[in-house]
Amino acid sequence: MTLFQEGKKGDSPFAFLAMLKTTLAELEKAFPTTQREIPQIIWDKNIPRFSETISAIGNSCFEVVRATVPRRVFSESKFELLATTERTISISEYRLRPHSSYYSNVGKPIPSPENSSGPHATGIAVTLSLLRGFESRAAKHSPVLSIEFRIWGERERGAFCELLADYRRLIELGLAKHEFEFLTTCCFENIDRYTGTNAFKRLELYAANVHDPEWNFALSSSFHAESDLSEVTGALLILVVLYDACFGYCRKRKERDRILDYGHLFRKVQRRS
Repeated sequence: MTLFQEGKKGDSPFAFLAMLKTTLAELEKAFPTTQREIPQIIWDKNIPRFSETISAIGNSCFEVVRATVPRRVFSESKFELLATTERTISISEYRLRPHSSYYSNVGKPIPSPENSSGPHATGIAVTLSLLRGFESRAAKHSPVLSIEFRIWGERERGAFCELLADYRRLIELGLAKHEFEFLTTCCFENIDRYTGTNAFKRLELYAANVHDPEWNFALSSSFHAESDLSEVTGALLILVVLYDACFGYCRKRKERDRILDYGHLFRKVQRRS
């Protein structure tokens, strides 16, 4: 079951650092990293306030990005705020995904929770999530703010692979500026053989596989209490660029050149590299 509301316009970005630091500290206090099982009553009590917080953080970050990207990015999309009632690592999520008209136009069901019988998958999305801390055999993981660009679906995966083939160098430049992690739900032999951590290289290896049983991958980055607004919004901007460019390829009448609207961003990265 999911708590849900439409995203609301947010607060000033200037209080971001204090807000993030306070939020992650409160997250650790409410759901200690060393505590494996969180009582349901504690979970239910705290989820609403963390949902409000991720909404405020998300709006602050997207307001900064809004000043740089074309108006279509937000006019074609909608914000959703989600929080699971299941006790998981992910506490709450604020996501940007296509308007419902996109799904109707390409013959796909509108996602949940807007459509109660629809899939959770949104085809493409950019999300900000609060993740609670946890311990694994290898390490202790503190609470973080995670941002992610995700693809779910055969149509959208195919669109992104076309985008990657057409604009390989621009995407490589964009991903080079920040530390991203490439994630997928299936194992692929060519990726397993690669021992490096370069997200673009792993993305290229993934795209070389014609078939993905899950049609699902993501590029993500995590931020701790010491992170500042420019770090988060810089990485978020790159993921929104990928979202917008891929959205152009996903449409019935493909718009293949959207990424060229961001030439000034890539030139800045190229000069610094």
